[in-house]
Amino acid sequence: MNQVITKENNCVKNNLSKKAISEITDALNNPNTNINSMVKLTDYTPKQLVTVGVNNLPMMVRKGHLRENILSAEEAKAKGFSTKGKHYHGLGIKTYIKAINSINNPIAIYQYTNRGKYSSNNFIVLTKIKDKNNNNIIIPIEITRKGQYNNIEIDTHIIKTTYGKNNKKYFKNKMVSGEIRKIYSKK
Repeated sequence: MNQVITKENNCVKNNLSKKAISEITDALNNPNTNINSMVKLTDYTPKQLVTVGVNNLPMMVRKGHLRENILSAEEAKAKGFSTKGKHYHGLGIKTYIKAINSINNPIAIYQYTNRGKYSSNNFIVLTKIKDKNNNNIIIPIEITRKGQYNNIEIDTHIIKTTYGKNNKKYFKNKMVSGEIRKIYSKK
């Protein structure tokens, strides 16, 4: 089990799965990689989601989204990747990994309610990690999906994207409209 208890906060937090770094590196540097294939980032679901009934499954991300989260448009272009119709967030690999490692110690977690654009199997993890513009990074997750990993279809949760959210009123407005509800808040 790839989990550790940290002395600072005495809580269990997810670590990256064993092959995650090499798979991330391949996605960022191999122009021939299949951008629709998946990287298994973690072996486990954040404990706050498990406590509200979400299955404890691996967390995966599509390689194309991984590139868009980590690279800037300039970096992607320099590597020969397409930038047309893409939104590169430019988090950098260190900030991205910090954000993924922080999903088990978030500021808050929100669940969509089926009233808006997304169904209730979609969640947003608000992390304490900041992007280069000092915005908190969010991690939208779609739970209990099928994903291809090493040419095998498995049950998984999909990390849809990872980026700094610059709209401070976003969560309040979505809660007022009934589109999301807060299911966890750090005490």
